Amino acid sequence: MDASEVCPTVDAIRAFLEYLVDPLLQEDHSTNDDLPLSQHEKVANQVHAVVLLNNYYHIKLNQELAFLPYREFCKIIVDLRPSLSAYMKFMLQRDYAELVDVEQQLSLTEKAIMSSHDICLSLDASKNEPNIEGWPISKVAVLLVDSKKENSFLRFNSFTDGVWSLIEKDVDTSDQISEVTSEIKSPYKRRRVIMTRSKVILNEDQLLQDGYSAISEAASVNSIDMMLLGSYTVYSQSKERAASRFYIMKCSQSIVEGFTKVPIKDLIESFWGPLVKRSSSSWKTTSLVKYFQMLPYSEIISEWISREAFSNSLQDLKLAEKQVSKLEVTESHVSSKGLYIDLDNKLCRCFIQYFSKLESEGCASNVMDQGQQDRPKVFKIDVRKNKKDRKQIGSHA
Repeated sequence: MDASEVCPTVDAIRAFLEYLVDPLLQEDHSTNDDLPLSQHEKVANQVHAVVLLNNYYHIKLNQELAFLPYREFCKIIVDLRPSLSAYMKFMLQRDYAELVDVEQQLSLTEKAIMSSHDICLSLDASKNEPNIEGWPISKVAVLLVDSKKENSFLRFNSFTDGVWSLIEKDVDTSDQISEVTSEIKSPYKRRRVIMTRSKVILNEDQLLQDGYSAISEAASVNSIDMMLLGSYTVYSQSKERAASRFYIMKCSQSIVEGFTKVPIKDLIESFWGPLVKRSSSSWKTTSLVKYFQMLPYSEIISEWISREAFSNSLQDLKLAEKQVSKLEVTESHVSSKGLYIDLDNKLCRCFIQYFSKLESEGCASNVMDQGQQDRPKVFKIDVRKNKKDRKQIGSHA
């Protein structure tokens, strides 16, 4: 992406607000006392998404952009959408006040902004991947696919309005962290240094059961109808310095109610591209925003389906080789132009279908270069290398 095509921060936030928050805003409310709690909760949840999209994913795409500090972000969104002032409390005070009590001084929306701000800081968009070592598992997430592994079952408007999501469930982290005490003897002084650090202890069986439970609650499917295809640990978007346990599971049942069947191929294609693009004289969100809650899992999903496609292609190739070994030459003769062999038409069709399949699925290069390529980078908004002149990350102040 050329520098001239980089969407400025304010324009990006405006586009995110337009898609995620504007449908909830009401112009006829001037104070937050007039709004029901449910409305405050909805707006706070949507604004949480806006912060993540701008302060992590948009910056991850465009490293030259600056991380927005908490106060500055609050000021920008109120300037862009004055009706959001009804959802603010602390920042509307005329006199500068020190933030002492978060629970008492901040509104729900301001708390959501601060929480997502801290999440973005811990993820650090300047890094290709966040360092999640030692982070407790705060939730389980499941990608449910059909028996043929061709379609996924997703939910829309489940956690964030206007956004697709997996099956997710929060888990208790209190029993995952224990203190480990170690003693270090100093070679220069006759004393011992006592150090205490945290260690994450995971109960894999319990986390898997939580995954099955999440499916059962969301889709009314029993664990006996599930088959585990893969398990992974990735960063969480909903809690600071926390991870998610991600499962890919195959379901033998047909799930309809509350879910939409999305072809996995279409899902992978949705991870490509920018978050915002220019439309006439303004900037608009792309379809990637609808899938932003799946971005922590996008690379894993893409690699998994690539392996599946490669495995299937190898099986097709082996089948073709078997047919070659059984092939009988139906007619052959020598002419002035050389040897002519009339091959079985079925075999020809087999090869044509095989290579057409590779080309249509984009797997041809994977088959040719398997084992030579580095691990592909997906959430397919291309992450560029960090620039030496990257601006300083902001803080709450």
